[in-house]
Amino acid sequence: MPAGCDFVCKNKKCDCCGTGFTMTGPWPMGDINDIIDSLSSEERINELIKLKKEGREFACIIYPNDKDIYIDRYRINFWSVEGNCIWQYDIVVEDDIEEAILDSDIPKLCPKTESQLLNYSETIKKGIDCPHCKKKLKQNRWFAKEK
Repeated sequence: MPAGCDFVCKNKKCDCCGTGFTMTGPWPMGDINDIIDSLSSEERINELIKLKKEGREFACIIYPNDKDIYIDRYRINFWSVEGNCIWQYDIVVEDDIEEAILDSDIPKLCPKTESQLLNYSETIKKGIDCPHCKKKLKQNRWFAKEK
């Protein structure tokens, strides 16, 4: 089941209080044309058309997947502790996601700092410190209904 976590700074003394970002677990992706055809929001359609014109062939499936869009690959996120950033990689998964990650060309270390990359599960267990005030960001986990 696709899942994510919002990380938000709640330190009222921090300039970034109330801001943050979202990291997701492995997220199913399909052909960008199928995703565009499944949407009704003109704004989202235009965003994806722009990405398509830039060369993007696949996009994350919006759940629930009522149109039964074929899952072609998965988007995998990693958190770089030293780089304070998320790295995203798209990989083809035939059976097992963990095996596919090991067999892929995803870097083992952060391309920016050469430090450790944490997957989604490791990141929510360890938590993330606010890059500005260094206090732990509050986590709000969520999931998407598949059907």
